[in-house]
Amino acid sequence: MRSHGRRSAPLSICSRLTATTSFSICAMLPAIMVSDSAGPILAILVTPVALVSNVFFPVSHSWITDVAGVLPLKPLSDALHSAFSPATAAPGIAWGDLLALAIWLAVGSAMMVRFLRVQARAE
Repeated sequence: MRSHGRRSAPLSICSRLTATTSFSICAMLPAIMVSDSAGPILAILVTPVALVSNVFFPVSHSWITDVAGVLPLKPLSDALHSAFSPATAAPGIAWGDLLALAIWLAVGSAMMVRFLRVQARAE
């Protein structure tokens, strides 16, 4: 069991870094747009996403799974499940999930840069 934890460390670290950065960028957009009520808006957005992304319990409805597959939390959840599953062979890297998180990172970064440039020009 301990050796499994060591071999999954690179995937876990890579998944966490990519997801943290992409989630932070996606969370900053509503915070910048409406700074007074960013917390409740983020809670309203994140809670349903977490419920349909296999984070708390498995979801078996096909259309819900399809919708959740487009959002960034499901690839993170799947990548971490793959990294820490004893049934996964070494090194346990889920390349498709990491690619999805990297795409979210790139899209979120591009949106953030564009929004901040537009906001800087307006001021």
